[in-house]
Amino acid sequence: MAMEKQKSIAVFPHIHAKQWKKMASRQDKEGIFAWQLTFIGIASILGAGYFLATASTIHETGVSVLLSYAIGILVVWTIFATFGEMLAREPGHKGSALSYIEKYLGRAYGFIGSWLYWLAGILIMSSEVTGISIFT
Repeated sequence: MAMEKQKSIAVFPHIHAKQWKKMASRQDKEGIFAWQLTFIGIASILGAGYFLATASTIHETGVSVLLSYAIGILVVWTIFATFGEMLAREPGHKGSALSYIEKYLGRAYGFIGSWLYWLAGILIMSSEVTGISIFT
């Protein structure tokens, strides 16, 4: 009798599709699904990588780099709080953050913001490739 080959999920090759469906529908006593625990595990692995990068940066530059991290956190928090306020004020607004820039500041700022967003994506991608080559 030939054994039927089970289909596996690409991200988790050791978990077969039938097992995954069974796990995804199962809850523990506290109400957490198996897929939520999987994503918690993935986030933990990624978080450890961020702490590793932070530790190497502090080791190379000293504790003063924490001030730059604090400034960066303040800037990002301010931007997200601002966009959160705009979203709460206009819940039916369609579009990304760039559409808010164009609506409130004008077409010129929307154009500049769009190109800066694109440029940041290109620069971040090259930084990520460099980081991958360092940590692998």
